[in-house]
Amino acid sequence: MQKTLGDYISIFISIVGSLASIIAFYVVFKDNLNEQGVYGVIFLGIISIYLLISNAWLIAKYRKKTRYVSVFEELNAGYHKIHQGVRNESLDIVELKTGLETLCTHLTNIFSEINGHRISTCIKIIINENNKPRLITLCRDIYSKTNRVIGNDDITKHWMTENSDFNFIFESISEGKVSNTFFHANWLPVHYEYKNTRLGVSKLSNIPFLSLLLRFFQWPLPYKSTIVVPIIPFSIEGQKDALRGFLCIDSPKNVAFNAQIDVQILNGVSDGIYTVIDKIFESLNKSTKKGK
Repeated sequence: MQKTLGDYISIFISIVGSLASIIAFYVVFKDNLNEQGVYGVIFLGIISIYLLISNAWLIAKYRKKTRYVSVFEELNAGYHKIHQGVRNESLDIVELKTGLETLCTHLTNIFSEINGHRISTCIKIIINENNKPRLITLCRDIYSKTNRVIGNDDITKHWMTENSDFNFIFESISEGKVSNTFFHANWLPVHYEYKNTRLGVSKLSNIPFLSLLLRFFQWPLPYKSTIVVPIIPFSIEGQKDALRGFLCIDSPKNVAFNAQIDVQILNGVSDGIYTVIDKIFESLNKSTKKGK
């Protein structure tokens, strides 16, 4: 991940320097300034600081966009093992999952590089249990899988209807609203309508006036912003029966993603891994039926 500590130090020094210059100017010339002159100095100081901050923000935004050039190299590396698995039909589910984990890791590297902090990536797959869609985490990147549960290690049952992000996409596809369907949210702690299986009612207080503050300090999820896209081929994206799961990225920060660009990257990956996910989907759902 690229660090921008030097950039932040430069911005800080620039702002402090501007403030010091304004204060020094006022101290030296205050005896010669009338009331309008004082207000003029203050106004010019505010404008100078605003321009500095605005310029710093534009530079940071431009630099973030330039980091997207690393996308193609990382994606090619991630797809390599996936394509090997598709060509080699003898590979079992475990080996296919290993290839998908490698792809998740490359996606994490991509978005971590772009955002300047560690992003997590995972693939959720749909299991039909008692005629109800349930989600299991098929795989994660190598960084997050050490502290976030996957597969059968997760004792919580994640029903589709109990998770806002997945259910929103599922219902959109069911209603034929599939044009660029995705879920994107920043500042999740203040999204009171956001539902997640791990957000028990008792975990977040609804005390009037203090609920916002409490949600910030009691927020139990390891992420505060997320993007979720469906794993469905572009060619038949209007058919809900073709939905196999979801590709997700999330961040511990409240504002992390550029949905306009990031969603397109994730949609392309989703379409590219559909064949592999479909094989795993069929295998897992056959196992579920046999277990009844």
